Amino acid sequence: MMDDEVWPAFEAMHPQNQDLTPFEVEHFVQDLQDSWGVRRSEESATSERLDKEFKLESVGDPRWLTQHERVEKLNWTAHNQAKEGLDEFVVDQFNTQEKVPVLIYDLMLIEVWKERIWPLIKAKIAKFSSLRTYIPVYHEASVANLLEICLYHRTSCEEAGDALVDLVDYCVRKLRYLVCTPNDELVRQVASAKECTEWDNVRMLDEQFVECEFQICMCVISIIRFLTDHRVAVPLAVTTRLLETHDILLLLVPLMEKAPWVRRNRCGLSRERSGLIVPGCAAQGF
Repeated sequence: MMDDEVWPAFEAMHPQNQDLTPFEVEHFVQDLQDSWGVRRSEESATSERLDKEFKLESVGDPRWLTQHERVEKLNWTAHNQAKEGLDEFVVDQFNTQEKVPVLIYDLMLIEVWKERIWPLIKAKIAKFSSLRTYIPVYHEASVANLLEICLYHRTSCEEAGDALVDLVDYCVRKLRYLVCTPNDELVRQVASAKECTEWDNVRMLDEQFVECEFQICMCVISIIRFLTDHRVAVPLAVTTRLLETHDILLLLVPLMEKAPWVRRNRCGLSRERSGLIVPGCAAQGF
């Protein structure tokens, strides 16, 4: 699904991760907590179950951080299995345990958190550990990346069912952000080391936020492609949402003309693919 040249960049972001065993994957996927009460009617909607659902105020607490760590490990293992052509039992577990909708609504939760909560607390938490404050922002990218791996497979699109309607709305919001935001604001020019040392903590978080948002949007483009590739397997409401409600084709035309994935830096023209920057003449092969 991803070219070999992309993997060094992905591995550089996860240098200490190791593949999970099938038993760990089964446990981690089974233990993923619902964000918005997915399929409450199908499960026993007891007070104990409802207490376990993640809400906005849960983001960043120890239980939520544990789930984030597990999503990271699942994401790494799924990518490595796709790279090596191994049995993709991570994706199989998400399908078997019907957890793809949980990932989708996890995206919804963290999107709302970033829009409503993050601006209010950013200045206060910037003085704490930069890694800990960045994790909630980065979590959305991890979930989107894992969904990208899952939805590459038709079976995952079938299993997600009507939750894909909400995913389409989410993807359209990200694509509109790409279209409406100037390219030089989507991806900032790489600052010099001297300039970076002059940034305060809030500026550092802002730069990380913008870069992470761009990476999420790149995942969304792939997700839209997979949804259209597997449109025969998804509910009719998804196709209706894409073509009638949002007119996705009309949205993609200005996006292709705008080409936000093309960067101009000090070394010349480069293009970005799945987090990997390809400089100079190497970009001509895209």
